[in-house]
Amino acid sequence: LALQQDNHTGCRQDLINRRIQERFGSAFIKPIEQWATIHQDIHWANLTLTLPYILDWEGWGLGPRILDRCFLYCFSLAQPEVAKVLSNRFRKDFE
Repeated sequence: LALQQDNHTGCRQDLINRRIQERFGSAFIKPIEQWATIHQDIHWANLTLTLPYILDWEGWGLGPRILDRCFLYCFSLAQPEVAKVLSNRFRKDFE
C-alpha cells in the first residue's frame, strides 16, 4: 500500500495536531516526517480471515506512514499474544 503514490489526503497534519493538543497538550505535537498511502481505519473487522483482503476503503489516502500499524496494534491489545506479535514485527516503527 505504501508504494502507491497519490495526492488523496486521508489525514492532515493540522487535524493530527488538534487531536494531540486536545488529549495530551502541545508539548507532544511533532511534525509528521514520513507520509504514505494508508488505509486509515485498519482493524480486525476490515481484514479477511482466509484470504489477505483489506476491506472498507472510504478513508484511505496520504497519512502518517505507521498509522495503520499503530491502529492494528491498538485494536489487538485485548489479545496480548497478538499484540506481542505485532509489537515485535513493527518494533523499529514503534520505537
